[in-house]
Amino acid sequence: MILNQVFWTVVFMGLVVTTYTRTVTQFVLKVGKTESAIEARILAQSGIDIGLLHAFEEPYASVSASAKVVDMDEGRVFIRYESERGKIDLNAAPVEMITQSLKLLELDTVVQQQLIQTIRSRRSRTIKTPSIAELFTSVDIDHNTFEIACRIYTVFSDLHYVDTRKAHPVLAQWLRVQNQSGWTSTASGGAFRILSTGQSKSGSEHTLAAIFQPQPLQKPPYRLARRQILNYP
Repeated sequence: MILNQVFWTVVFMGLVVTTYTRTVTQFVLKVGKTESAIEARILAQSGIDIGLLHAFEEPYASVSASAKVVDMDEGRVFIRYESERGKIDLNAAPVEMITQSLKLLELDTVVQQQLIQTIRSRRSRTIKTPSIAELFTSVDIDHNTFEIACRIYTVFSDLHYVDTRKAHPVLAQWLRVQNQSGWTSTASGGAFRILSTGQSKSGSEHTLAAIFQPQPLQKPPYRLARRQILNYP
């Protein structure tokens, strides 16, 4: 009897220890992942700061420009510049240009009509679309399509045309095929976006985007217009 009690006591204690060990291991792994995610976020923010410091060297890079890579003690940062003048401004471009360009996103016809109806309605009431996210998340699109939309559209250029020198290759080619008068031109200056992806040594990634608009004759010469977290599953 006593041996049986001892046996089951040992078995019970073994189960308790095993459960405790598993719980502690899971907690440690969770903490490790959290620390890695925090490191990636800090790296991404550092990338925005580094990008702004070097903005005068390449402030209006093409949307298709390759990313700059910066190695740091905690990991690596990928920085890319995008000129907003190489995109279609949803508040300034001709509605017909926007209507036709939505085909590039391969959206359902009903979704395209919903977006155009919203844009027309706002323009008739002199209301500006505040952001790409606000407009496109009002309809059913996936994250990849939304990212493409961010490469094609803007609300910060204030231009009725697109500078094809700075546009995404797909958009630039499409505009050349359309060959519509007034849809393309060249410009200087304007807003630009910095995209920064922080990659920790443990493999976690965090992506931030910051749009800066010029402030002529002021210091600093650019102001932060919008900051976004672009982490897609």
